[in-house]
Amino acid sequence: MSSRKPAIVTGRESADSLKGEIPTSRQQHEEVARAWFSALGRGDTETMSKISTDDLTWWIVPGNKFSGTHAKAQFLGNVAMLFENAAGPLTLEFREITGEGDRLSIVAKGDLPMRDGRRYQSNYHFLLRFRDGKLASGKEFLDTLHVNEIFGAPDDSSSNVEVLKRYLDALHHGDKDTMASMLAEDARYWILPGTTFSGTYDKPTFLTLVDKLVEAQSAPLDLQFDEITAQGDRVAIVVRGHMPLKAGGSYDNIYHWLFTFRNGLIVDVKEFFDTMAVRKAFGAPEEPKAA
Repeated sequence: MSSRKPAIVTGRESADSLKGEIPTSRQQHEEVARAWFSALGRGDTETMSKISTDDLTWWIVPGNKFSGTHAKAQFLGNVAMLFENAAGPLTLEFREITGEGDRLSIVAKGDLPMRDGRRYQSNYHFLLRFRDGKLASGKEFLDTLHVNEIFGAPDDSSSNVEVLKRYLDALHHGDKDTMASMLAEDARYWILPGTTFSGTYDKPTFLTLVDKLVEAQSAPLDLQFDEITAQGDRVAIVVRGHMPLKAGGSYDNIYHWLFTFRNGLIVDVKEFFDTMAVRKAFGAPEEPKAA
């Protein structure tokens, strides 16, 4: 592991040093990182796309309008938001760089001049992971209060809806890791009584139900949104589901979920559905044995 003296990424550097052999070393990971942030500083999403994996994910700490876990296309699409009212490029001063294995940790200070004369000057900690010489994921910690001062506070209801849509997309794909990243550690999940899945679950126990769902399906669960109602920290959604089963036939149901959010994470879920449809697909719950 090592660290270096502060360096400025001005947004005018090129990615020429990345051509040729695939970078794998600590130094070469740093070159990719510098090229990434240089391209970010000038809004060059084409270069950012070239030096990152197709399945790139970028997570930003909760509490601001940029928060959440973003897939590659979504994150690159959001870069323009950063420069909507900017008067120049974003520069980053790298103050500490530490690397080990496929990871690189960067502590940085940013500076972005705004058209109204203010300056967006946040402190950052980036944790980057690399794969096959490209950036594969990033976690971004920053001063959320300062972000909100410059770019405005997030609209909780609309941002919660976007989080919910990504969560249900992960459910569709059986992507338990992404679902887990969007649930608060103290999340509670309640399922309507009368079925084998009914009860109140903590986060780890609920995620075991996702495994059971995936084991039972012969194709992914298809979800069609009917209605979405958002207010404050709550989002209510009506969804129609269709899931082919390995045992034959399909599990078809209509759901009404009520999600409660805190700091961009799901903290409480209540799930309502047609209990008879669950019994037809998965059987009745076991009756408690007499004492």
